[in-house]
Amino acid sequence: MAYCLDGLKQLWISVATWCNTELSSSKQKQLPTGLKNPQAIARETVFSISEVEALYELFKKISSTVEDDGLITKEEFQLALFKSSKKHSLFAERVFDSFDRESHGVLDFKEFASALSVFHPIAPLDDKID
Repeated sequence: MAYCLDGLKQLWISVATWCNTELSSSKQKQLPTGLKNPQAIARETVFSISEVEALYELFKKISSTVEDDGLITKEEFQLALFKSSKKHSLFAERVFDSFDRESHGVLDFKEFASALSVFHPIAPLDDKID
């Protein structure tokens, strides 16, 4: 279980690093294809609009590791956490299932951003407990 928690920590560090890299890059960025309303997602999470845009870039990277369909499967989630899909982890499955609020077996960007928002340092404690 500690290994899985380390995997989640690594995922969050990757998100934070990616966001900081994207925020410090050019100010004349176009919206990523497929990100229709970053303002709405920013309102529903603790992320700024720029962080949502950077997070979407990470989402695209993860969601295209097995199949480039704009959704994160359990296999892609496992790859993001452990760099291997061969290691079966009940903990990773449970985390994925908790992220998958619509229970359709894949994560869309809104689910991904909402789930990661809970791990943000400025997220309200009540959100972290739920």
